[in-house]
Amino acid sequence: MASPPAEQPEFCGFVVSNPLCKTRNRFFEKLSKYKPVNAGGKLFNNVGGPVKDKHAFLSRHRFTIAFENDSQPGYTTEKLIEAMLAETIPIYWGDPLVGRDFDTRSFLSAHDSPSLDDLVDRVVAVDQAPALRRELCRHPWYRDNQVPACVDPAKVLAHFARIFNTPLLPVARRRDLLRLSRLDRLPATIRSLRRRHPGEIPQADGGSPSVKTYFLDPGPRVVGLREVWNDSTSTPGARSDSCGCPGSLFHSLLPHSPA
Repeated sequence: MASPPAEQPEFCGFVVSNPLCKTRNRFFEKLSKYKPVNAGGKLFNNVGGPVKDKHAFLSRHRFTIAFENDSQPGYTTEKLIEAMLAETIPIYWGDPLVGRDFDTRSFLSAHDSPSLDDLVDRVVAVDQAPALRRELCRHPWYRDNQVPACVDPAKVLAHFARIFNTPLLPVARRRDLLRLSRLDRLPATIRSLRRRHPGEIPQADGGSPSVKTYFLDPGPRVVGLREVWNDSTSTPGARSDSCGCPGSLFHSLLPHSPA
């Protein structure tokens, strides 16, 4: 895991375009009362327009608001990883079970706080105490600094093999009345909208996969992050190597030492 530099010049970055998550919106407003939060996306933009280089923008900040669009067990997307890649301290909300894979001592998880106000207080405490920031940076991103078994390439391929070899009628080919009318999606839509209300940090059942899959290699804190691209025509960069799977490339970062 990459450790944040000793002192980034700016307080907190926020790059979001989706305005529908009220929990995320309320936290941005609450934290902004302590210090201005630089918003580089379309939502709440206060830096003269959307930034072109998200990584470079986040890297200038000591913290990053890394809130998901929704809170679901198992729903961890690139938002947390991008903050880690930028060597900034993630302030995370989304997957209440994020601690199964990531060491929550290495960042600030909203799911360890009883309220958004308490989370703001924790951010303020860490911002004002360099020793607390160094303590966060001392811990690896992954639990026990081990890549989770769920992203083991062999296990992932075996799972796909089970999916493709299971003799079931694909969901897309099921033409029952509820599916044709889209009413089958109504209960999940209602639950999602209810979870996005302002207030305490919501918990929810179910899970949802991320759009992209990211891998963090273990190391002194981390060796690097590798992003999987399903494009066999891509050209590897200077720090890229094949994952050994047809049609995929791993793009790695340089190794880092602990703070």
